[in-house]
Amino acid sequence: MTKDEFASLTYLQVKGTGLANTCTVVKATDTPSSIKQGTYNLTHLCMEPTAVTVKEDDEFLDTKLMTRLTYTLDEIRYTWWLSPSLSLSLSSSL
Repeated sequence: MTKDEFASLTYLQVKGTGLANTCTVVKATDTPSSIKQGTYNLTHLCMEPTAVTVKEDDEFLDTKLMTRLTYTLDEIRYTWWLSPSLSLSLSSSL
């Protein structure tokens, strides 16, 4: 669900669905090669795990979340620089 799609929903349409604790998706048309060198600001970034593993001894096992609490990180802001050699540098702001 995109940010615009989510914003068009009412409280009652979201209530009890779990949508309030999920990140929206970005539908991008840019390809990595079309991004030019320079400084960019990334705002309203939301991160949500798509897979969860636990470590048991020396092995990671697939599992699922067993909580109803929020597990997304939302409203993250970054400034990032793309150099002529296409290396990426990030700087976060809280």
